[in-house]
Amino acid sequence: MKKTLLVLMVVMLILASSSVASAFLTYSFLTAPCYVGETSSSLATIICIGGGRNWSFSASGYPPGCSLKYDFGSSGTIVGTPSKPGFYVVTGSIRAETYKYNSSKKKYEWTSDYTSVYGSMTVYPARPEIQVTSPDEGEYKRPYEFEITTEVYGDSSGLSWDITSGDLPAGLSLDQNTGIISGIPEESGDYTFTITVINDVGSVVGASSTSREFTLTINDPVITITKESLNFGITLEPYSDILSVDIDGATWSAKDLPEWLILSADTGELSGTPPASGSYVFTAIAAIGSSYAEKEYTIIITDPDVAIT
Repeated sequence: MKKTLLVLMVVMLILASSSVASAFLTYSFLTAPCYVGETSSSLATIICIGGGRNWSFSASGYPPGCSLKYDFGSSGTIVGTPSKPGFYVVTGSIRAETYKYNSSKKKYEWTSDYTSVYGSMTVYPARPEIQVTSPDEGEYKRPYEFEITTEVYGDSSGLSWDITSGDLPAGLSLDQNTGIISGIPEESGDYTFTITVINDVGSVVGASSTSREFTLTINDPVITITKESLNFGITLEPYSDILSVDIDGATWSAKDLPEWLILSADTGELSGTPPASGSYVFTAIAAIGSSYAEKEYTIIITDPDVAIT
């Protein structure tokens, strides 16, 4: 019986001298958003609650590219540049001295305590960085192309582009694989839209993204009338010719158009029957929106028996 009591007392002494989690020490594990390739001085903070001096921290399991920084205060921070996305479980311990009452000695004294630390960190894929602030201006009915250039830390194979609000001008589209806006604008004006670039590298934590609002201006075009001269005509015989411009969609009109001549506003076709010979001078006007071009023409009409060389 005495031997059993002695063994029990030895076990109790061993337990009393071992490091066990202390009710006097607790902690708070605070995390900030973490992204691959972004350096931070406080990706996560371990704050010791309790203790009065001589704190020390240890931890493992944090993301590659990171480390635990401890400056002899009551908190430790995980710092660095995460290099791989994923979920990370951080484990470790805090040791500190607490000033507490020793009932056996009937006095307060500094005592070494510790507590285990558990926390989690989520590292997302690198956030895309959109390099442009505004797209080039375009012209109505003129071929247009502009690239939403984007950089990302590490692997760029997971990038995709999307319009998440607003609309492009009719006739233009965004290639989701390259970030290139292209096409032939069918309307002029200012168009506001938001492009979101997504970086999805197949990580279990999902994708990261960056968005930016843009305004694209499509101007009315600079118009050039390309028809150099008009056909000759013969008195009392039907006359026809077609005006031309370097862009589709122009509306035609004219100043000082002869009474016998009709100009189609949609096609630029001239038609009519001249009643007499002579030189008929007028000015053709091609317009798109607020843009227009003018060109003076002369139609020479001769009598049937007059040859023009």
